[in-house]
Amino acid sequence: MRRGGRERRPLPMTGAAGEDVQGQERRLPPLRLGPVDLALLLEGDAVPDESYWHLGVAARLPGPPPGREVVRELLAQAADRLPALTYRPAGRGARARWEPDPDFDAARHLTYQRVLPGEHVEQAVLDGLRHPLPRDRPLWSLLVLHGHADGEHVVCYRAHHAFQGGAGAATVFRSLPMSRRLPPPAPSQPPPLLRTAAGLLPAVPELLRLLAPRARWHDGRTPGGHGRWMRTVRLDGGPFRRLAAATGATVAQINLAVLSGALRAWSPHLWSGPGGGRRRGLTIWLPVGRGEAGRPGPGSRTGLIAVTLPCAEPSPLGRLRAVMEQAHQERAERVRERQALADHVPHLWMRAARHVGRRAVRNRVVATMLQAPATTPVNALDTFPVPVLPDGVPLAAAFLDLGRAVTVSLVARTSLPRAEQLPPLLEQALEELAGHV
Repeated sequence: MRRGGRERRPLPMTGAAGEDVQGQERRLPPLRLGPVDLALLLEGDAVPDESYWHLGVAARLPGPPPGREVVRELLAQAADRLPALTYRPAGRGARARWEPDPDFDAARHLTYQRVLPGEHVEQAVLDGLRHPLPRDRPLWSLLVLHGHADGEHVVCYRAHHAFQGGAGAATVFRSLPMSRRLPPPAPSQPPPLLRTAAGLLPAVPELLRLLAPRARWHDGRTPGGHGRWMRTVRLDGGPFRRLAAATGATVAQINLAVLSGALRAWSPHLWSGPGGGRRRGLTIWLPVGRGEAGRPGPGSRTGLIAVTLPCAEPSPLGRLRAVMEQAHQERAERVRERQALADHVPHLWMRAARHVGRRAVRNRVVATMLQAPATTPVNALDTFPVPVLPDGVPLAAAFLDLGRAVTVSLVARTSLPRAEQLPPLLEQALEELAGHV
């Protein structure tokens, strides 16, 4: 590739198995960049700060950060074992595609950043996301943050949402220190247009639920501006196990019931009192991963489910039962199967859907559920997810199931009133729910 009139020679790199990455690149096929991923790239271009569309997983680790060359070698080995990490976007419109980067260099995907002593880890991660992800390279990087506290550092894997969904990012983060090789991305042929259209018809009712009227759930106007705030809370796994044994609920269902309880306690005047019990619930958007297990991209591979949080229900167990009726495995599987065809619709259709979706998501909550018990490094002090914050969304919540605990990351616009009160209310809501079984 020529840049500035000079020939750039690729750096030879070998992975754990001694395989040359550029040799591997010559054997990897280009892949179709579907209309969903293209829409996510365009959404990133449409906002002042593209990092709002970056997601990832971060861990606080003890001790000083390892040397840059050690981490660069780790990333080079990871790219050898996870070929999807070498793909970059290319082309436009119907010719858009993912293709192997012939100049792939792991060092260009590594950022070290010293942060101010005493700075919140979560804020340091958000600030680190602002390092750009150039479009002529694969859309991911590893951030190593240090200086905020003595005796620890933070490692964060982040990617553009068009490149990976939350489950894909968690898979990569888990695989970085391992020796397991994951299969390369496989090309797929889009079905004929008429078959795609016919296959999408059963998905229409589910998609229409995403357009459900918004309930008033906070005291402010539709929060605007581009300031972000993130805090995390760690929920002990014991109550989840007791609740699952007593009710048959999954961790994700308990998470949604806890979120319902926290939002109810956060603004009780909106959900109780005269007329409050008759109000409709709060319809949120819940992403559902559509990716094949063990193939972390490229591509977001994410579907959407609308779930109405029963914030007006005064009983904690009543809230859990209402969530269980909506968010269950059978429904998720239907969404995965039917919305997968969205990757093959004409780009003109997706352009129209993008504009509808941008309006429909305004002033909603987006909640993400990640199941990754093996994601946490053995010596991690804490591990937490980093969700995207789409334009017009006041609050995003990401729940990472680590087995022995669930970590919750709340990302809110700074214009959302009293957002700092929400993290402890999640803990209280879990205690209240567990106290009823």
